[in-house]
Amino acid sequence: MEELRSTGRITDPLVIVGPANPPRTKLVRHHRVGEGYIASRYTVFVVCMADQKLGAYRTTLNSITGVREPEEQTSEYRYRDIVSVNVKTVRLDLPPGAQKTEDAEPTYAFVDAQEKNTVAERFTLVVPGDRFTVTTKVSTEDGRGSRIDFSKADRALAAIRRRIAAAPG
Repeated sequence: MEELRSTGRITDPLVIVGPANPPRTKLVRHHRVGEGYIASRYTVFVVCMADQKLGAYRTTLNSITGVREPEEQTSEYRYRDIVSVNVKTVRLDLPPGAQKTEDAEPTYAFVDAQEKNTVAERFTLVVPGDRFTVTTKVSTEDGRGSRIDFSKADRALAAIRRRIAAAPG
């Protein structure tokens, strides 16, 4: 088994977790995370990588009820079919329910405070006909008021990019 793991034929799943998209997701300060926030709903994105293909699973968990929401998706893609994989920071200047613009996206509803100048770091995997996006960090624009740092997407980003570069043709 160790030989298979060292050849890259078996890899551990990459799990990316973050607050689900607004406006249904609320953020609330919680004593167990110090000065940080927890979300009412989380997107869970699991990537399993094999030699020629990438398997992806996405679902949403309700952290208030502890129940997985009924919408889920399981997909499989060849590395050569991946259009883009990136981590991008976007401004969240619009109030919940407002329309997305090229410059900004709707922000989360903060239960106990109104956050201003908020930005989100998002991991995105784009394939023909689909897009997987998970918010991995929410902070103030100046970086001083970092509020949420749910998931480090760097490992997944680097691993997927290595596989794309190594994929034939």
